[in-house]
Amino acid sequence: MTEERRKGPDIWARMVGWVSLAGWLTFIGVLVLVQYAKPEMNSGLVRYHQIDIRTEWLPRLSDLIFMLLWACCGLSIISMLFNKRRMRRKTDTNLFNLILLGLLSIVGVLLMFPVVVNGN
Repeated sequence: MTEERRKGPDIWARMVGWVSLAGWLTFIGVLVLVQYAKPEMNSGLVRYHQIDIRTEWLPRLSDLIFMLLWACCGLSIISMLFNKRRMRRKTDTNLFNLILLGLLSIVGVLLMFPVVVNGN
């Protein structure tokens, strides 16, 4: 058994944490923006009162959402690379939240792609 020489989290571990946090905060921001950019819901009450609603995505916000999703994907990849650089022992853990963030970002990009390309 080898002696543990680490005194605490090194610079790489801190960078993984900070970049991961930035990625998740960006993703939460994307979720908030989606609520404002998506088309309004056409319910029975809206049809009954003949209220005009927006049936298309807001173009400026949908473009911003698309770019932020790519940023989330990039932050996830950068954080995974930092983690790979640092992870050398069996006891070091993989950060599955980074994989989840990357997958959610890619799915979001794929779902937003038709909206951005078609403009609706």
